Amino acid sequence: MRRLGLIVVALLAAPSAAHAATLTVRPAAFSPAHARLSVSASVSVAQQVGVQLARRDGRSVGWIVAPSRRRFLTVGWNGRIDGKRVHDGRYVVRLLYRSAVLAEQPLTIDATAPALHNLRIGTRSPRFDGDTQLLTTVSPNGDGLRDVARIRFRLSEPATVKLEVTRTVKVPHTIVTATKQFEAGPQTMYWRPKPTMNPRTYLLRMTTSDSLGNRTTYGAENAFVGRAPRAPVVRIQGIDAGFTRQSYLPGQNAIIKVATDAPSLTLRMFQSGPERDIVYADNQMAGVEVPSFPAQTIDWSLWRRTPGQIQITIPNVPSGLYFVQLGAPDGRVGYAVFVVRPSPLGATSWSARCAGCRRPPRSLARSAGRPTSTASSSSWSSAGGRSSRPTTSSSCCARARSLSSPRGPATSRSPRTCACR
Repeated sequence: MRRLGLIVVALLAAPSAAHAATLTVRPAAFSPAHARLSVSASVSVAQQVGVQLARRDGRSVGWIVAPSRRRFLTVGWNGRIDGKRVHDGRYVVRLLYRSAVLAEQPLTIDATAPALHNLRIGTRSPRFDGDTQLLTTVSPNGDGLRDVARIRFRLSEPATVKLEVTRTVKVPHTIVTATKQFEAGPQTMYWRPKPTMNPRTYLLRMTTSDSLGNRTTYGAENAFVGRAPRAPVVRIQGIDAGFTRQSYLPGQNAIIKVATDAPSLTLRMFQSGPERDIVYADNQMAGVEVPSFPAQTIDWSLWRRTPGQIQITIPNVPSGLYFVQLGAPDGRVGYAVFVVRPSPLGATSWSARCAGCRRPPRSLARSAGRPTSTASSSSWSSAGGRSSRPTTSSSCCARARSLSSPRGPATSRSPRTCACR
C-alpha cells in the first residue's frame, strides 16, 4: 500500500511540475555561424532537469545542457553537441525531468547561405562570337542590339541579392550597386550600362544573404579568382582593331582585324608625332591626317556578331608611326597602330652615297653600254690652261665616304660603301 501511495503522489505531482516549468528559445530560427542560441528555463521546485535537442519525430540528438539539480537555467548554445556541429534542419528543444517532458519549443537550424543555381548572363539579342554562359557582350548605344545585360539564376531560398558592377584594377572598384529581395525559384536581374561608359570588361559581383545572416559572394575580391564562386562578366564593346603585322612598306597590302557590332565604319589614317595636340586619356590618340589616304566608309552589317577583316593599301608615306582611326555612327572610336618602315638601305638612291664622283653604279653603267670604271682609271680636267691632279674612282669614293661618315675620311680598311666601286 505504501508503494502504491508513492506512485499516486508522483503522478499527481508530475502535471503540477510540468505546468510550473517554462522554456524559452530565441531565436526560433538559428544560424550557428552568426549567433548563439539563447536558452532559458525555470521550474517551480529545484529538480534534476536538463535541456535536450531532439528531432521532430522524438529521437534524441543530444544534450544542450546536461541534467543537473537546478531551478533556473540560462545558456547560450553554439550549435554543437559533443564538439560536433548539428546539421541544418528542424528540431525540438525539450526541458526534461528524467524521462518526462516538462516543456518544449521548435527550433530551425540554418547555417547555409542562399545559393544561385544555374547562374548565367546574356542579352535578348544573338550572342557575339566568343560569349559564354558567364560572359556577354553589350553595346549600350540605344539601337536595340545588346543594350542590356540580363542575369538569370535560380535562388535556393528567399533572400536578398546585391548586384555590384566593378571595374577591376588591382582589386574591384564598385561603380554601380543594385539590391533586390527575391523569393525562392527562377529570378532575373538587369543591368543597363550608360552610353558614356568606357568600353572594357566589368566584373559583376553578386552577394546573397538570408534573414539569419548567412551570405555568399559570387566573384573574387582579389586576384585569387579560384577561391570564390565564379561570377558573370560583361564586356562593353567599342571598336577593337589591330593590324596582323607590326610594320609595312609603302604600297604593301595590310589587314586590320576588327571586332564591333557597329553597322558601318569610317576609316581615316593619321601619322603620330607631328601633331601639336596633347592627349591625356589612355583611350585616345592624336595625329596628322594622311592626305593620300582619303576617308572611306565600309558597310559592317554582316559582321555584327563576329570579328571581321579589312584590307587596305599602305600609301607612299615617310617611315614613322601611323594609325588608322575607325569610327562608328554612334560615336565609338577605335585605333589600329602600325609602323611604316624605311626601304632597305641603299635600295632606292645611290647619288647621295656617291656624292664625290657623281658616277652611276657599275651595274647601271654596264646596262647603259658605257665603259666600266676601274680603280686605275683617271679623269683629267683643265682649268686656266693647267691640268688638275687626276682623280680616280677610288679617291672620289673615299671623299664620298668622308662626307657621309661622322668619323672623317675613310681608310683603306673601311668597308666599301660606294656603289660605283
